[in-house]
Amino acid sequence: MKSEGQFMNKLFVNNTLRGEIGVYPLTAENLLRVGTAIAMVLEEKGYVDMTMCLCSVDFATLSVAVGFMGGGGSVFINGSASLCVKGRSEGDIYTLEIEGLSYEDFDKVERILLGRNILRKKKGKHIGKITYGGGL
Repeated sequence: MKSEGQFMNKLFVNNTLRGEIGVYPLTAENLLRVGTAIAMVLEEKGYVDMTMCLCSVDFATLSVAVGFMGGGGSVFINGSASLCVKGRSEGDIYTLEIEGLSYEDFDKVERILLGRNILRKKKGKHIGKITYGGGL
């Protein structure tokens, strides 16, 4: 009998998304949704200080960051935060690594992305900011 994990496609393997930039799951639209879903999960957990740092700046990390800001979080480039996003390429394969979330958090993010949940986006002054440096 197949295990439950074999019936459902997983976006994240541990804390990473892998693939070719521009091809699902590393499309701009999906990465924006990933960032917004992460913000939703942190907000549900009651995080007061929703911050993310980018350890590398490229298409994928910035796409996640824009979605995170749309969900109300703030982003620090080359700063520090409890949630950190890194990216690296190995030939045509790109790996996006997100540090600071638990296995349960990634599971919630996947359920939001793969389910029929409406992504809750912020408006006006509630949208997050992006700054160079700073953080914890």
